[in-house]
Amino acid sequence: MTRATITSKGQVTLPKDLRERMSWKTGDRLDFALDASGRVTVELAGGDIRDVRGLLAREGPPPVSVEELNRGIERHVVEKYLRGSKSKT
Repeated sequence: MTRATITSKGQVTLPKDLRERMSWKTGDRLDFALDASGRVTVELAGGDIRDVRGLLAREGPPPVSVEELNRGIERHVVEKYLRGSKSKT
């Protein structure tokens, strides 16, 4: 069993061996729960949405910027216009 002391401000430093076993790091948030028997449980709080960035693989071509998209639309419209004017002559 590992022990920690509560400071006068109510703070507790989690022992290093516990932090390492739980893979808790600086900035992590913890949730505390008290059950009916008075037992306290601690678990890593639900993360920030930014924590999952990059977890989902994206298939297909890389995304394009708005400027690239606008240039593509412009090229398409010009080509369509030129095809239409050639068929009329």
